[in-house]
Amino acid sequence: MRVYMDATPVVAIYGASVATASAAVQFVWWRTTRTNIRVEAAPGTAPVHAGSDGGGGVLTRTGEVVFIRITNRSAHPVKVRSLSAIHREGSNLAFPSPYPPSLPIEIPPRDYYTVWVHRDQIDENERLRFAITTTDDRTFKSRRVVLADEDKWHIGST
Repeated sequence: MRVYMDATPVVAIYGASVATASAAVQFVWWRTTRTNIRVEAAPGTAPVHAGSDGGGGVLTRTGEVVFIRITNRSAHPVKVRSLSAIHREGSNLAFPSPYPPSLPIEIPPRDYYTVWVHRDQIDENERLRFAITTTDDRTFKSRRVVLADEDKWHIGST
């Protein structure tokens, strides 16, 4: 005597396999196409604008700065349109013109860009977050840092 298997379990297993494969493909697509940016901040010294030499040249001096490294982990280029520090109580300190470029900054896929800003208005003992905003209005923030506790980065003047 022959025993025939019911088709319901076979169809259910096939449907579950297709749904799982579809979900896996969508997850991989989502992970590779979304914008993913890492923001890091550290104190240091770097060349800063110190005036004009009178003949059209720019004078620089070594000054105390905050370095902000923006890493684009995405598979597409990203444009950064603003840069700021966020105080613990929520107020922002915007940096309209970081060194060396002017905003917006375009960062290629899987690359990074480091800018620096004067530390004039920043208390190095305060816990701060640094944030960037992209041209599509997404904001990415660093971890909270106390600049006095971080290792210093240095860039020599040329």
